[in-house]
Amino acid sequence: MKNFNYLISGIFVLILFSCSSTSELGTKVDKFFQSNRYKVTVKERDSLIAVNRQLQSDTIRMTRLIESLQKEYKKLNEQYYLLGSKDSALNKEYTALKNEQIKMKADYKYYSDSLEKKLSLLTEELKVKSDEISNNEKLLNGDKALIARRDSVARELDNTVRNALSGYNPDELSTGMRGGKIYVSVSDNLLFKSGSTTVGDMGRKVLKKLSRVINQYQDINVSIEGNAGNKPVDLTAARAKAITAILSEEYDVDPTKLTSSGKGEFLRVSSNENVEGRAKRTDIILSPGLDDLSKSKDKK
Repeated sequence: MKNFNYLISGIFVLILFSCSSTSELGTKVDKFFQSNRYKVTVKERDSLIAVNRQLQSDTIRMTRLIESLQKEYKKLNEQYYLLGSKDSALNKEYTALKNEQIKMKADYKYYSDSLEKKLSLLTEELKVKSDEISNNEKLLNGDKALIARRDSVARELDNTVRNALSGYNPDELSTGMRGGKIYVSVSDNLLFKSGSTTVGDMGRKVLKKLSRVINQYQDINVSIEGNAGNKPVDLTAARAKAITAILSEEYDVDPTKLTSSGKGEFLRVSSNENVEGRAKRTDIILSPGLDDLSKSKDKK
């Protein structure tokens, strides 16, 4: 704008110097202001003024825009550095997690292999235990069958003894089965004379009948137990031996099947039984063997 004013002033001065009189100067000035050149110049001036105003407005707007962009840039730059810090932290965390993952994979493989070995050992142990259980079940079933067979033989023997020794008073002679064994309890008054080890006639009849039952079975053990009560143990032991001798020597009972013993005052068979009664009796205990097929000999 200033350059344009300078230009107009310069043209006006040239016109003044070129004029020789005032009237001529006025004429030339009028012509100048009415000339196309002046009009074009004014238009160019007005146009330049408008452009200059627009440029000023644009400059102000651009300045504000630049300031806003600078603020935004500063903000973005701060966010960039913040994100950079976060990125660095995340990278460190990622590295740590990756290392932890590698460690966990190694630990998993170790524990997996360990558990697999333990599982294999437990499987083998389970197989051994299963085989043991199977064998025990077989043995148990065998034992059950064996016990059933023993009880069957014992019941048969018990019936045979009862039939052979029937007719006696219970105070003199009684029989019973306990635990697969047959107990024949005979009063000493029926077997012996008072204070003697000699078996009387009534006692021999009992032993003869009993020997027939014993000899019917191929596999049987006989235990003769005297009960002394308040008497000397030697007496009951001697009486038990006397009975053993009669059974083996006179009635052909295999001596390997026979055993004898005497019990004193504090060695009675059962605390639930009558003490006085037990002290005056001799127990003849028959134990059938499991190999005996319960085949009886001819009964006489």
